[in-house]
Amino acid sequence: MAGEIRKPWVPIIATLFLAAVFIAAGVLKIPHPDALYASIRQFRLVNSFWALVGAYVFPWAEFWAGVGLCFGRSRRTAALVICALMVLFIAVVLQAWARGLDIHCGCFGSSDDLSPDNYPALLFRDVGLLLLGVFLAFKKRD
Repeated sequence: MAGEIRKPWVPIIATLFLAAVFIAAGVLKIPHPDALYASIRQFRLVNSFWALVGAYVFPWAEFWAGVGLCFGRSRRTAALVICALMVLFIAVVLQAWARGLDIHCGCFGSSDDLSPDNYPALLFRDVGLLLLGVFLAFKKRD
């Protein structure tokens, strides 16, 4: 297109940022499945078995999706996995907020408070990550 300014660094920065966020989230949780299990149970959505499965699966899914963003052939698939995870996380946070739960999300392996005052900021962050994932999943390849 005439007059279009190409900014090839935008997708590169978006990719590196999203990859770093998801790799960090996974790495911080992988050694502590018991803490993530407790966080998942606080949402009161699944039984003990599924909370345990999630405590072991989610950190690795986050880690490998972040790594996958860094490689050409798996970039779109990794971005779609990140989008799916973010939609799930947003839905879980919205239901916790609607139910007035005061819990720790365990998003980065820490004790992130989800008090009613923190829900909007957490949702803003999660929607931003989702939008980055959508951008990377559906951007045209050069």
